Amino acid sequence: MNDLLSRLSILITRRPWITIGVLLVITVVMAAGADRRSPIIDGTDVGLLPQDGPIATAIAEINQQFEATGDVRLVTLVFRGEAISPEGLSQMSDLIAAAVSAPEVESLLAPTDAVVAPSQFFQAALGLERLDSLTQTEIDGVSSAPQIGPAIDALTGTDVDGTPVAIATIRLRNTMDEQVADAERLISDLAINDEGPLRVSSVSPAIVEDEYKQATEDSMAPLVGVALILIAVLILLFLRTLSDLVLALFGLLLSLIWVTGVEGWLGPDALGIIGPPNALTAMVPIIVIGLTVDYAIQALSHYREQRSGGAAVLDAVRTGLRHVVIPLLLAAVTTMVSLLANLLSPVEIVSDFGVVAALGVGMSLIVMLTLIPAGRTIIDRRREAKGTLPEPRLVSQALPGIERAAEWLGRTVALRPAPFLLVVLALTIGLGFAATDLESEFSIRDILPRGGSVLEDWETLDEAVGGSTEMTSVLIRAEATETRTLLNLRDLADRFADDAERPAFAGGGDSDLV
Repeated sequence: MNDLLSRLSILITRRPWITIGVLLVITVVMAAGADRRSPIIDGTDVGLLPQDGPIATAIAEINQQFEATGDVRLVTLVFRGEAISPEGLSQMSDLIAAAVSAPEVESLLAPTDAVVAPSQFFQAALGLERLDSLTQTEIDGVSSAPQIGPAIDALTGTDVDGTPVAIATIRLRNTMDEQVADAERLISDLAINDEGPLRVSSVSPAIVEDEYKQATEDSMAPLVGVALILIAVLILLFLRTLSDLVLALFGLLLSLIWVTGVEGWLGPDALGIIGPPNALTAMVPIIVIGLTVDYAIQALSHYREQRSGGAAVLDAVRTGLRHVVIPLLLAAVTTMVSLLANLLSPVEIVSDFGVVAALGVGMSLIVMLTLIPAGRTIIDRRREAKGTLPEPRLVSQALPGIERAAEWLGRTVALRPAPFLLVVLALTIGLGFAATDLESEFSIRDILPRGGSVLEDWETLDEAVGGSTEMTSVLIRAEATETRTLLNLRDLADRFADDAERPAFAGGGDSDLV
């Protein structure tokens, strides 16, 4: 092993420019893979489910067998204000008419019950196409009708701040492409820009996906930028050398390009080994940043220790590299193995995270154990030849008092280990009890930004009408021509139509059952 490490250190430092050139060539290849990254999947995507599980299998079969009518996407319009008023109902009716008449939306409307809205009940009851001339007396008369009043009550309510709320739904056929997403975004734009006494917004899969992507992917760049700034300050504080700061940040940049590129090359638009990016793999760059900085500090610290002992630059680089490779390699391998254990998960995005994170750990180690020695060789050998090489500052001496504090802590722990062990044991027991209250349930709401429009609308729907409207597709495998099958379907439809037997969470009978 020592001979292998010696050859590795010689290979890296004998031709340092070639070493850096190889790193740059690999970086170019990885950057090309970054262009092949698929769009990040949102929190409601089927990819979050075990792909061999019954739910994912049923969804795939419904999409395959009933492509035209089986899969429907629901757009919920949220009206805040006095909706059950002449002005409110007129605004609601005009907005829905504008939305469903748009060519992008009209072609995707579900074949049955495409729109459900309070304004429809008044138009149908009064035989009106438009509600511009509607009076409050007519509204009160229709609202008191036993057939209409409960339906209006189900679609109206009050927000937590006392604001009246009404909802309407538009059902669109799911074409499984950007066509339906664009239609949902168009409805959202019409709702947001609609003028009138009511404030309108919409909730739909595309709107949830857009906000989810913005929270996970688009906001990742500022987060990484802040992390790099803080890391740069800390590196400069502890290493006190501008060249070390440049090398560490350059290594960080290479590592981030590598991990992004490998995710693209392994993704569905290239080799197809893993799925598209998701909320878990989006966090890998943060992991890579932390590990890369640690690897850089370890490599630079060992190099400085050799220099402080009187070794020449080349000997210090090679000896320091030999000393640091084994512990860092062991730490990286154990981390990679623990991450690759996620391959056993039935959930695809969890196994994908394990692959991307493990490769990120290994690649960041390769970058730093080649870039740092090669860079220090190039920079310091020139200074050494000119006689301008300064004396190295040990990392342990970066801040006043740190070395003395470390020595004191080491002596104290060695002489009196029992109190420290008791403190660790007490903390472990306390945190262990705290961990018993942790919940493992997952909701799309957990990964949406706090204060976002989607969460605001969902909270309003929870308070006003008991939650957002959802649709459930039931896959029934049976011979459709048999009498028993038809009778069972009729019984199911009758139960949903019966107020006494219908489940409490169901909004009403569903004509699509038969």
